[in-house]
Amino acid sequence: GLAAEGRGDLEAFMGVIGNTDPSGFSEAEQIAFWINAYNATTIYQVVERYPLESVRDVGALFGLVGGLFKQEYQVANEERSLDNIEHDILRPTYNDARIHWTLVCASFGCPKLLRRPYAAADLETVLTEVSFEFMANPRARYIDDESNTLWVSSYFDWYGGDFEAAAGDIIDYILSYAPDDKATWIR
Repeated sequence: GLAAEGRGDLEAFMGVIGNTDPSGFSEAEQIAFWINAYNATTIYQVVERYPLESVRDVGALFGLVGGLFKQEYQVANEERSLDNIEHDILRPTYNDARIHWTLVCASFGCPKLLRRPYAAADLETVLTEVSFEFMANPRARYIDDESNTLWVSSYFDWYGGDFEAAAGDIIDYILSYAPDDKATWIR
């Protein structure tokens, strides 16, 4: 839909995030800014390349993936990539593992995109809500009753240290946000 209608609004928003300096914002405002910048940049790249079979096809070279996450756009008055926003700004600066459930990479296994931007006013509440929502989804954790096995999202492999820092270990993090019936089974 954005490729046909609303593209101008998306391009205008990209201009705003490109020329905004969030350094004078409160911490919650900064987090919301960077999450929104990440998600808008992801969406913009998909719209820019529409129709796109898979984000894995963007910049694939010698079987390596990552072009979508390495492409630079002006964000906060500097050329930045999605990897830069996530790994150099959001994760190390704010140390909140719940941020993982806000960043949309335009793939099936990613968290879903909110229908509105993140805002400082309700950021704490929304970060908790998206954490519970992601943990309720089988993409985050799936219980195979036949084999008595818990399968978890690759996020817990890729960013295990973030979840361990937040809760002591990955299972404790999952238990913090898993639906009650799933948490009972995991325990």
